[in-house]
Amino acid sequence: MPNHVINRVVVVDGDPEALRQFLSQNDEGESYFDFEKLVPMPESLNIQSGSVGRIGHQLYYSDNPSVLDYWIIEKIRAYREAHPECAKLSDLEVARVAYKGSEEERLGHLYEENRKRYGATTWYEWACNNWGTKWNAYDYDEVDGLREFVFDTAWSPAEPIYRKLAEILPEHRILIGCFDEGSCFACLYVLQDGELEVTYIDTGDNAFYAACYGVTEKFTWDDEADEEVEIELPETSLVEYAVEHDLFDSEVPS
Repeated sequence: MPNHVINRVVVVDGDPEALRQFLSQNDEGESYFDFEKLVPMPESLNIQSGSVGRIGHQLYYSDNPSVLDYWIIEKIRAYREAHPECAKLSDLEVARVAYKGSEEERLGHLYEENRKRYGATTWYEWACNNWGTKWNAYDYDEVDGLREFVFDTAWSPAEPIYRKLAEILPEHRILIGCFDEGSCFACLYVLQDGELEVTYIDTGDNAFYAACYGVTEKFTWDDEADEEVEIELPETSLVEYAVEHDLFDSEVPS
């Protein structure tokens, strides 16, 4: 499982209902902030991402595939024993014959088609490149309608999505606070005038933690007591934090 990154979105200026166009519903009828509405993923990329496809792609589109070193050497050996006529063929040539008509070959060709068209072999690589995270948004929850809402992303914030959102809604001013659950990073995005600015925050900043998670206490490890203890946090909002730390001007520019 990934580290979950909370993303708190606050629409400071502009009609929050303008963001409704970016919502979708999952199979359970629950709403979520849909990255596909901002940066659509090509349908052909929605294929299996894993060792089967990687083996096929390397076998048929690489002159020196690393998979020969560890994945399929036994298959090559067995094929040589069953087909002595292949004695003069290289390991790569034998592997290409042995995997002919296999799922590895089928996916390998699809991977290459996607790579040429989109610069990515599957959904995973494309999403990381174009969304900044491997999955769409999840665990969506509205705090104050579309004026303020939260969702999670896997491992990292969806920075390319926020940049696109700023481009589409240049008249809006939006804050997005992101905090990794493992305290690997924290950052604040400011969207205004069609531009995106990011400031990285110290993960030990309890006020920013409180602003992102919307809480007034958290558990932390006490080295002296050698146990987990609950501590109180400053009561603050994302806007208050940003203004107080000179990261955002609450006054609408004239």
